[in-house]
Amino acid sequence: MLEFTSEDDLKTFDGWLKYQGIDAALSTVQELENWRRVYQETRERSATGPIGRMKVRLVRGEHRYAVAVRDGSHLYLTLWVRRSESEG
Repeated sequence: MLEFTSEDDLKTFDGWLKYQGIDAALSTVQELENWRRVYQETRERSATGPIGRMKVRLVRGEHRYAVAVRDGSHLYLTLWVRRSESEG
């Protein structure tokens, strides 16, 4: 089973790498520089939005449902379901 990654883990470069499935010990210096740039850009973009990591925009006539799984005290978002109003 995969190890749980918290929101606090994602605030660090090492925690973010782990979440992405990247082993820093097996990466080259150039790869790590590229990943750090992506991490920095991601952190800057996420700081400007109202809902954490997901940027959800309201769309008229659209309904969204989140499907989550509880494992002990942890709650994991597994997928989103989006439904538009039917015509007719």
